[in-house]
Amino acid sequence: AGYRTTPSIAAALLVVTFAAAAIYTMGNSRAVERPTDHVVSPAAPPLPGAALGSESDDAVFEQWEQLKSQLAAPSSRQERAQESAPPAAHPVIALDRARKSVPAAASPKNHRLAFTPAPSGLLYLNSTAAASLLSPSAHFFSLASGLDAQINQGFCGVAAAAAALNSLRTLLDTALGLPIDPIYSPNPYATQSALMRSSCANAHVARYNDTFDGVLNLPGGLSLAQVARLLECYLPKASVRAQNVNLTAPWVAERVHRDLVDALRDPRKRVVVNYDRKGVGQLGGGHFSPLGGYSEVRDAFLVADVAKYKYPAAWVSAENLLDAMGTVDSCGTWDYPAAQDAIPKKWRGDRLREGIVRDPVGFLAQVKGFLSDVMKCEPANRGYIVVEL
Repeated sequence: AGYRTTPSIAAALLVVTFAAAAIYTMGNSRAVERPTDHVVSPAAPPLPGAALGSESDDAVFEQWEQLKSQLAAPSSRQERAQESAPPAAHPVIALDRARKSVPAAASPKNHRLAFTPAPSGLLYLNSTAAASLLSPSAHFFSLASGLDAQINQGFCGVAAAAAALNSLRTLLDTALGLPIDPIYSPNPYATQSALMRSSCANAHVARYNDTFDGVLNLPGGLSLAQVARLLECYLPKASVRAQNVNLTAPWVAERVHRDLVDALRDPRKRVVVNYDRKGVGQLGGGHFSPLGGYSEVRDAFLVADVAKYKYPAAWVSAENLLDAMGTVDSCGTWDYPAAQDAIPKKWRGDRLREGIVRDPVGFLAQVKGFLSDVMKCEPANRGYIVVEL
């Protein structure tokens, strides 16, 4: 940076608060008896059925997500605006009248990205200006102690669920418990693989075992409803509410905005958002991450990105985030996880990857009927999940 900054007292207090919160959370982690339903098998080698599980295949997964998006019709206000008249004014959120659309995203591989003004108005959380927007009671401080990077580009929903669960460790009753991964035994800590290996996740979310990874096979990734169900596996006594966001009604934006802000002000609630990265000015497609706070000054939400290798946490304008949540997931509802048992061998594991790489458009044409007729894929709006203890 080519300028000097003088740390303020507020910024110093935020640093102290962050350190205290992290130490408190770590110091109060309690060992709990492993629940029968959440027993985790010993660490296993890479799954043969993990079609897109390696680092080199992450680009292939992203390509598949882009292909799937062709099955869904545009739904966000920004996309609709390109096809018809400009949308009506937002009833609550102050709009930037000069901005007609979200500018193209800069490459995340440029590590100076977070230190330069983002074209879409994003404010990344590694500057004094960004940190000063955090309140001492922000959820971000609780999330920080258990926010791990997603282990591949398909596990954003699992990683977001794990972060939310870990952030509630000091509030959870021991009867609920968290899965105990052998690597951290006897301490309860939600790792992504541990969450997916439970009998509840296999029966109600996606097939996941030593030979098949249902997150990385058809239809690819998790839907909003699946992430909510995954959270319910570990929070049977809590309220887990999934809300699809459809912005066609003018009053929806106001209600969603108020719902998110209220949840972020409650220490016993957590919020996970499902949105399209393009709607907030970033590269990529459908994504999950927890929210870490709200800034009234900027009317922006802090997205604690679980793809930490790609983007740091960022303040996103409320308008852009709501638009991004109002987009459509081409397979937002489907017969999960039972339909995965019917996936033929020719579309499993390495063969799935080979089909996407060899002829992406042709492969999509082949599986399109299977996705709709057998897996019962239907489009649904993205949205958010509110967890309340």
